[in-house]
Amino acid sequence: MSPNGDDGGGRVPRRRLLGLGALALLAVLAGCGGAEPAPSVCYGCSDDGAARALPPNASTGESVAHLHLAPETGGAPRVVARTRVGLETAEELQRNASRREAVQETVLAVRAGDRSGPGGRATTPTPRYEGTDGRPVYPVPAFEARDLSVGTEADALVVSFRVAGIPGLEPAETPPLVREGIGGAVQVDRFDVRDGRNPHPENAGHPYQLGIDRLVVHAPPGTRPVVAPEGATVRGDAVVLRSLPADSTLVFAPDGASGTLAAHATLTADTLGWVVPDSFWVALLPTIQFGLLLGGLRAGKRGGTRYAVGGLLLALLLTLGPLAIVLGPLGLVAVGLVVVVASYLLWRAGRDDGGAEDDQGDGADAGSDAAGGWLPDLRAGVEPWLVPGVTVAAGAAVLTVAASVLAGDSPLPPLLFLVGGALPLAGTIGLGRLEHLDGPDPRRRWLVLSVLVTPWLFAVGHVAGREVPDSVETLVLVVVWGTGATLVGFIAHRVAARFSSPEMA
Repeated sequence: MSPNGDDGGGRVPRRRLLGLGALALLAVLAGCGGAEPAPSVCYGCSDDGAARALPPNASTGESVAHLHLAPETGGAPRVVARTRVGLETAEELQRNASRREAVQETVLAVRAGDRSGPGGRATTPTPRYEGTDGRPVYPVPAFEARDLSVGTEADALVVSFRVAGIPGLEPAETPPLVREGIGGAVQVDRFDVRDGRNPHPENAGHPYQLGIDRLVVHAPPGTRPVVAPEGATVRGDAVVLRSLPADSTLVFAPDGASGTLAAHATLTADTLGWVVPDSFWVALLPTIQFGLLLGGLRAGKRGGTRYAVGGLLLALLLTLGPLAIVLGPLGLVAVGLVVVVASYLLWRAGRDDGGAEDDQGDGADAGSDAAGGWLPDLRAGVEPWLVPGVTVAAGAAVLTVAASVLAGDSPLPPLLFLVGGALPLAGTIGLGRLEHLDGPDPRRRWLVLSVLVTPWLFAVGHVAGREVPDSVETLVLVVVWGTGATLVGFIAHRVAARFSSPEMA
């Protein structure tokens, strides 16, 4: 072995490998624990920017920013921030134009990324707040500032600017700060990070910060505040905010009951806009899995246990479906073909010996064949499902709207999450107990539909009840629950069928 610790064969010493591995691990851990950006509504307007260019003997007091959604002069929304600096300092700023210009340059420099003030540029952002997960966050501008100006008013330093857009986004990609709603209502949901669609490119899911002590949002002319975040205070036509929760949404509407109804309809429509599509993707895989399981159980009643086991195995293998996304469109098409072919084979297996519909019996199938063609057969199979299908769909729609209205801290979303998670077990047990009945029984349809609707209830409860979305957590939850519920449902069905058979009576 050579004196430097290697074996003369050109291989890296074990101690050096361990050292490199430890350094890599420390680097990863350091990166995981680093500060993350959090948009600040009035970043640089007060102590974190403007105050750095004040005279050395100056002191600051309360700071308040006013957000005018529809200024009297027209144009974009305007922010006017006032920070108390005392009469002496305010008078000096009013007399000294170069001092005001220095304050303006400091604010612009801070908003542009120079967080160290006039003395130099900081290379590492300084954490200022604690994020939702306890990790440190540092402020970044929530808006691009246009026509930024600095002035004084009584004993206060005044920084004002127009809201021009979002830093890092092209104008065409920037949604408006104020959106028109239903019946003359207007909505401000820029500060809502709960739905995972916040447009700020540097938003990592942390709530927006104020950057000042209070934010006063003034209603557009002809409207009044109707919906405000928790902890906010409504004063006339304005909303006073001392913090911005993760679900911060403001809705203003005209006076009267119709205005109040329009405001809540606007908020509900906006919430449905992210609850429904997110719930669809969460419920898609478990719904297909339950459909394959139920198809296998139905075919197994006619063609033997092998069809039930085949449906179960296909449902479990479908858990690998999300991995097909890695293969691109070809992988998705392959998964789709497998599901379609399997569903057709299971349907044929259940139909060959028992007719188009379990509960119709041989007479219904013979009647449809005598009439000729596939349309009567299809009608005979679909008609018994219309009433229970419409009823279940309407109930699911009502619960979805209710969960959207009460999204957040209401007990309804967690209740839907629990009911949706447990109902497949009850449904498959019920189907197992009816396994040995030969005659028509409408309870089968209701039980089948209850199993198929549970992934949607589960998904709505999860999506509407969350605060900050976590796509990885959601994916793991869906895969584990869908696979587990499918497997447990099959076992429960077999056990219930066995104990309800005439031989066990």
